[in-house]
Amino acid sequence: MKNESPYPQFHVTLTDLDHNEVYAGTHTERGRNGHIMVDVSLQQRGDSNSKHLSRLLLHTWNTDYISGVTTWNNIEYGMCFKRT
Repeated sequence: MKNESPYPQFHVTLTDLDHNEVYAGTHTERGRNGHIMVDVSLQQRGDSNSKHLSRLLLHTWNTDYISGVTTWNNIEYGMCFKRT
């Protein structure tokens, strides 16, 4: 089905190599900055766990990299990802 939304839609897959877990989801970004996604929710494949990322930031100097912020026990943690 074609996306009829005027907003960009992203398909995000996060592979946690340390825990051998994969999280995936589709996010429609309604913000004003094309390189920042906010409130991204991903579901764990094969399980009911989910992961919430408060921000994902595309590195404009090299779009193979993206940084993010997640929260665990009410503490924010930064993370960095590389396109594979």
